[in-house]
Amino acid sequence: MLAAIAGFISDLLASSVVRFLAIKLVLSALFITVLPIVLNNLFYRILSSFLSSISSHFPDTQSVTVQLTGLAAFLADHLQLVSFVSILMSALALRVTFKLFGLLKPL
Repeated sequence: MLAAIAGFISDLLASSVVRFLAIKLVLSALFITVLPIVLNNLFYRILSSFLSSISSHFPDTQSVTVQLTGLAAFLADHLQLVSFVSILMSALALRVTFKLFGLLKPL
């Protein structure tokens, strides 16, 4: 009787662990592959609608909007924003990983 109860509990625990790992795997894959694409498309649509509304209100400023985009890329390159964001995301990923495995003690 005790063995049957222990077997039932271990089966329930094992299925819960497997379900948890499967959900984690699927969510991780979605966050790594799908979320950046969705955010990029959303940002592109917002920027495109913004620039088209500006060019419709000011028809002679098409070259200015293109130059502003080039200016933003120039500033991002010289301020090394790409490296900054890369280091920041790596640090956040490490922190989440450490918290996930209990290696980081709360302050």
